[in-house]
Amino acid sequence: MVLVTAWLAHYLSQPKSRSDLILNDAPEIRANVALIETGGSHEEVTAALYHAIGSMPGVHTSMYLAMPRFGIENVYAWMKRRYRLSTYDIFKPYLLRSDNSTFPDAMALATCEHDVYAIDAVLDYNFEYGPKSQILVCVMHHVDRFKAVEQHLRRWARAGRLQFMTLSSHTSKGLRTETRKYDQSIYDKVLIHTFPPVFPAPLNPNPPPSDRIAIAIQGNLEDTRRDYLQMLLDFERMIDELPEPIVSRLQFILAGHGSKVGIPAKVMPYVSVNFSLDFIPYYNLLHEAFALIPAFADEGYYSSKASSSVPASFIANTAIVGSKRLQESYGYLSQESIWSTDDAEGGEIHGIYEILRQHFDDNGVERDSWTESIGAKRRAVRKRALELIEQNTKLMRAIVLNQGS
Repeated sequence: MVLVTAWLAHYLSQPKSRSDLILNDAPEIRANVALIETGGSHEEVTAALYHAIGSMPGVHTSMYLAMPRFGIENVYAWMKRRYRLSTYDIFKPYLLRSDNSTFPDAMALATCEHDVYAIDAVLDYNFEYGPKSQILVCVMHHVDRFKAVEQHLRRWARAGRLQFMTLSSHTSKGLRTETRKYDQSIYDKVLIHTFPPVFPAPLNPNPPPSDRIAIAIQGNLEDTRRDYLQMLLDFERMIDELPEPIVSRLQFILAGHGSKVGIPAKVMPYVSVNFSLDFIPYYNLLHEAFALIPAFADEGYYSSKASSSVPASFIANTAIVGSKRLQESYGYLSQESIWSTDDAEGGEIHGIYEILRQHFDDNGVERDSWTESIGAKRRAVRKRALELIEQNTKLMRAIVLNQGS
C-alpha cells in the first residue's frame, strides 16, 4: 500500500508529457489500424508502434501477434491506462483473414521481411478489394534483405499505397540505397521514415537506495551480436586499476535471453546475469545502471540493421555509452543524452573508467559531481525520449490520415 501511495504521489506530481499534450489537443480520428507481427519477436517495436497509434483518439488498433513474450501485454495495458491511449485488441495472425468484409485504414507490418510472406494472401486481398486510400507500412529491420521482399511490395509502391519505416537513421539511408537498385520511378516516390522504437515503460519512481555503481549490457545473450567476452575482459582490467572503494560498489548487469555467457572467474562476483525477464522488471533492472554499453560484435549494427540497445537506453532512462560512430549511425541520439566516448581511446569500458575517474578521487571517494552528473544525464535522456515519442506520434498520425510527410 505504501508503494502504491508513493507511486500515485509521484505520478500526480509529474508534468504532462509531450504525448499527453498531443493526446489532449488532437481531434478524434475514426480509423482502424492492423498492427501485424508474425515472427514471434520484436515486441518492443510493436509496443512503440502501438503507443504512437494509440495516442490518436478514436483510432482502434487490432494487433495480430504470433507469440507475445515476456509479459509485453502488461506493458500495452499499462501504457493504455497511464496515457489514456485508444483501444486495442490482440489476436493470433491466423484470424487476419483474406475474406474479411471490413478493411483496416492502415496495415503496419512490424517485421516486414517476415510478415509479407506470412500474410501474403491477406495482402493480396486487401490490395485488390480494400479502399484505395489504404496504406501499407513496411517496417524493415535488415535493409539488405529488401531484395527478398521487393516483389511483394512493388504493386503497393506503384499504387502510392506503401510507406517504409526503419528503426534508425543509418538504416533509412541504407534502405534508400537498396530501393534505387530497382525501378526508381516507383520507389523514389515511396517515403522512408525513421522510427526509433521508443515508448514509456513503468519504471519504479522510488527504487530502494543503493550505493551500487552499475553498468549494463542488454539484448540477446549471443556472442555474434554483442562482444561479451571482450567487455568482461576489459572490465577485469578496469577493476585492477580502480581504487578498492569503487571496485566494491561495481556491478555489471547482463540482461536478455539466448545462450549462456562465459564469465571470467575474477569478475564473477561483480556480474549479474538475468535471463528472460519480463519486460517490466527488465527495464527497471536496466534503470538501476548509470550506463548502458552497446558492445556491438556485428558491424551490421552500423550499416544494415538497428540495435535494440540504443532505444533501450531511452525506455529505461539510462544513458548509453556512445562513440562518435554510434552517434553518426543513430542520428536520433543527442549529445546530451549519451556518455560520450572515443573508440580510439580504448573502447566502451575505458569510457566507463574515465567517467569514474572524473567523479571519484584517487582514494575512491565519491565527489559531489557524481550524483549531479547522473541526475543531469537522466533528465537529458528523458527529455530526448519524450521528443522521440512525440515525433513518432506525429508521424503515425500523418500516415493514418494519409497526409504524407
